[in-house]
Amino acid sequence: MGADKFEWALANLPQGYSEGAFMGRRYGVTLRRSKDGRRTSLFARELAGKDIVSFNL
Repeated sequence: MGADKFEWALANLPQGYSEGAFMGRRYGVTLRRSKDGRRTSLFARELAGKDIVSFNL
């Protein structure tokens, strides 16, 4: 995925908790954005497995 697609997808995720799928696997995702918009934190856990995705940007 290119940087533009990643940034677009991240900008379109709702803040707070949501659920989605990637490559046939379901994830629970928590997204937090700072009030000034300079920091974004994402934590995702596979709902039926052990996979975790986490980053601060």
